[in-house]
Amino acid sequence: MSDMLYTIEWAANPIATKIRLTEAGRLRLKLGIAMDWLEQAWCCAKLAREQQDLKWADSHHFEFTGVDNDTLARAIDRRAATCERELAESHCGDCTCVPMSCAKCYAESMLGVDTIAGLGKYPGAVVAGAFAGERTTIAEALAQIAKPIQPSWGMPADWSPHMERWQQERRDATAWLEQYQRTHGFK
Repeated sequence: MSDMLYTIEWAANPIATKIRLTEAGRLRLKLGIAMDWLEQAWCCAKLAREQQDLKWADSHHFEFTGVDNDTLARAIDRRAATCERELAESHCGDCTCVPMSCAKCYAESMLGVDTIAGLGKYPGAVVAGAFAGERTTIAEALAQIAKPIQPSWGMPADWSPHMERWQQERRDATAWLEQYQRTHGFK
């Protein structure tokens, strides 16, 4: 079914894998966004009922008055267009230790797909940092990850307490990237 909704263009840099939607995929994306909005609205309404204060709900995310179907449809269309653009971009957010939500992860979740499944955020940051550009191969990224850690700040006493965790993150990133390489047939 997924191949009727979208195609995945697996990239050597897994953070930069692209998803192209079909018309059916665009509809699925819009329905996912609508369901997400309705779920959030339902939760907010439930909290408002528990608080017995509709003004509380309005000030905490959702406005329960003045929303008509046209307004909601336009909002869903705008979010869907943004999500479709994000599906063609790189991951950047919690998934790669950047302190913000990843719009690509959100868009993928609306489709029920995860192009970086199993990659934790810390190893994700290692993988993202190992690719210098679109032309970096997986072999080059793995070689970059294998280089000794040389922090450019402070003295060894400042960063040595973190060294074992950093090395584990690199081992995890290496294992994940090697599995990705085998799974998708990259050399």
